[in-house]
Amino acid sequence: MENKYFLVAVLLIVGIYDMSFYYNSRHQPNNQKGLKAYLIFGVILFAAGILALFR
Repeated sequence: MENKYFLVAVLLIVGIYDMSFYYNSRHQPNNQKGLKAYLIFGVILFAAGILALFR
């Protein structure tokens, strides 16, 4: 049971970190192609963390 909450915490933290990296880097002129991957990956990890919390 303790592993479940550790997994949820890691998924939520990494998901929020990826989304914040996208949000803070979106106005930089270089490397705009790879930024959307951070947003998509962050949303997937955040959603997986929420789903793992309620299962």
